[in-house]
Amino acid sequence: MSRCLATSAAAQEIPVFEHERDMYVSPGQSGSIWSGPLLLRYEDTMTDSPLVEAIDRDLNRDRIPFEIPGASKIQILRLGAGADGSILVGGNAFSRDSRRAGFIAWITPDRKGRTLIQTEPFRPQTVVMSSDGVIWAAGHLWDGVDGRHNTFNIIRRYDKTGILLSTLNVKNAICDPRLMGDGDADSASRLLASKDRVGWLTSGYEYIEFSLDGEIRDRFAGPHGPEITGLSGWGMSQDNQIVLDMEKGSNSYVVVLDRRTRTWIPLPIPGHKTPGWVQIIGFDGTTLIVFDQGTVERYKPAGNTR
Repeated sequence: MSRCLATSAAAQEIPVFEHERDMYVSPGQSGSIWSGPLLLRYEDTMTDSPLVEAIDRDLNRDRIPFEIPGASKIQILRLGAGADGSILVGGNAFSRDSRRAGFIAWITPDRKGRTLIQTEPFRPQTVVMSSDGVIWAAGHLWDGVDGRHNTFNIIRRYDKTGILLSTLNVKNAICDPRLMGDGDADSASRLLASKDRVGWLTSGYEYIEFSLDGEIRDRFAGPHGPEITGLSGWGMSQDNQIVLDMEKGSNSYVVVLDRRTRTWIPLPIPGHKTPGWVQIIGFDGTTLIVFDQGTVERYKPAGNTR
């Protein structure tokens, strides 16, 4: 018997999924997300050679030592992948005398080439590649002194050679005052990409959409409530379904954006009890990806026979 999920017919934009198959991977690495065609994870961050792992749909694995010449420590903050299987790494590099500098690295699909974009004083907190092959980053401009006068909520776009294409300071982006400094919506934020847009989920769970040329096209208030204590997962499908996995105490609360009503609607996950714990890690095209202690569960749109 197949597992299926459905929602109220009144919410016309809510997706319907059914279980496709499971993939078994080892648990334990940090930062597990599904981006583009890949499951991405890393280990040994804050060393001189963290390891980036990429696993495709057929469980083929690449384990990529990641080094930066002259860096004694590398802090990986976020990974991302392009539709072509290339990989993005965003974070900070530290010299032996503890100086820090932001960077973005682009690793080619064959893993033989690597472009390092030195972004300082811009410090990227999250990265993603849009469908047109442009590298996006959200972060802040370091003030060069003590960080008290940083410019937060900067969205930047680069080409694959590292040329800066655009920069935008998003005004009044919602931040989480429990976690971040005043006005800082970019730390612990997330970037997502579909076939025709890029989304930014701020630290305060505001969801902001951009056209591929970097202009804001819409903004949505995020899910809120005294019972919500954090965000544990997120995903954006190629047809622009936005799914969030909110923490509620020791359980999680999965919601999907209903664009028609501009509200977040509960989305039960087949095979998982409510209340309970589930971790959304992204979309593979239009297939929802759930991670459960080494099992990658795939949920395709209902009626999809591929």
